[in-house]
Parts: sequence; C-alpha cells; structure tokens
Amino acid sequence: MPQFDGINSVPYYTSDNIFNLTQQPNRMLIIGAGPIGCELGQAFQRLGTQVTFMTRSGLVLPRDDRKAADFLAKQLHEDGCEFASQSVIDRLSLISNKPRVSESKNGGYQITSNPEILVNYSQGSAQKELVVDAVLFCTGRTPNVENMGLKEAGVEYDPEDGIIVSDQYQTANKDIFAVGDCIAARFSNKKKDCQMYPGKGPSFTHNSDV
Repeated sequence: MPQFDGINSVPYYTSDNIFNLTQQPNRMLIIGAGPIGCELGQAFQRLGTQVTFMTRSGLVLPRDDRKAADFLAKQLHEDGCEFASQSVIDRLSLISNKPRVSESKNGGYQITSNPEILVNYSQGSAQKELVVDAVLFCTGRTPNVENMGLKEAGVEYDPEDGIIVSDQYQTANKDIFAVGDCIAARFSNKKKDCQMYPGKGPSFTHNSDV
C-alpha cells in the first residue's frame, strides 16, 4: 500500500474489501488506472457514483496495448469519469465520519454514512483538492512467492516481481508452469534484466491478450 500523509487517519478500500461497502458512495477517487481500477471504476460510474481516476503517468492501462487502452479511455470519458492525470497525493484528511444528508447524482437527497475525505494533491506545479466519499487504491499487486519452496524446486523468481517464465509460461523447472498475477511480467518493467517474456501473461481480472 502506498504511504501518503494522513493515510492512517482515513478509511480506504482496495480490491480486496471494496465489496464490503454497505452504501453506494456519491463520489469516489480511484488511485491508479490499471485493469482492476478501470474495471471497478467503470462499474461504479455506471451505477451512479461520480468516479475520478488519479494517475502519475496520465495513462489508462499503461502496460497494455495503446490502441486498446485509448479506446477504453475514450469510453470512460463518455461514461462520465473524470481524470486527475499526472497527479500525486500530498495528504488525505478526514472531514467527517458522521451520517449526513447529501445530494445524490440524480438531484435528490439521501442520508449517507460514508465519510467525507479531503484529498490534497499536486498536478504539476498546481496545488489542488478534491472531496470524496470513498478512496479506492488500485496501484497494483505484489506477488506472494516467498516461503513456498520455489528455490528448492528449481523455480527462479524475484521477491518483488514474481516468478520468471518463458514465452510458454514455463519456469526454470521445465515441469512447472506459472500464469496469472504471480508471474514477473505482470509486475515489472525490468523485462530485459530478467530475460523474461516481454508480453503479459493471462490475467484473471480483465480480457487477457492470449
């Protein structure tokens, strides 16, 4: 989890607990615009939440095919999603954690128990702020590949990036194959250093490219 000033003072969500929400937020900030962030962001936007994506790079699906990613970005804009591109969070602050009457997206009013969170962020040299009801972190996953006996099994891996595979998803042990979020190609840009397959492995959260 990225460490921001004030992160321990506000409630936040990840893809692991976002479905624990008991009330739909009116405004949601999503940190990151990878497969999981785009998938969840589009769903919440279409359900009526005003979604804002915040990214450092300004790109949607930065590791995927640009033509496909640009097509998705266009669709997200058409859905009404907003973007704070090339932005970095400076501080998260809890405004209120008490039930309150809020205006819904359709113009009505409702009692909400979701917190109000102030997000201070930098966009270039500009200092900006955003008030939301939910913050969702979709900044990527770290593969859990240690303490599994991979070294003893002859499987090469990087503790931070995952299991190293060939273009056939074969590990250094020819009898063992690996796919999905555990393989290094999904987590690292250091493909040349690792001498690994330069593409993406099968993904289980969006359409894969195999």
